[in-house]
Amino acid sequence: MLRLPTVWYLRVVVQDVCAGGAVSLRAIAAEVNARSILTRRGGRWHVSTVMNLLRRLDAT
Repeated sequence: MLRLPTVWYLRVVVQDVCAGGAVSLRAIAAEVNARSILTRRGGRWHVSTVMNLLRRLDAT
């Protein structure tokens, strides 16, 4: 069974990606995809999915 990441895990991943120099939504999506981390629905990351994630992280 494939286990998808939680929002808490993704917070750490995004912080790590940003610390590595990725500043645009496109760069964050590319790096998360390079790490083979799937979205909540099991797909690839896009600018819109990164933007939605960042909004969710701000709300929590």
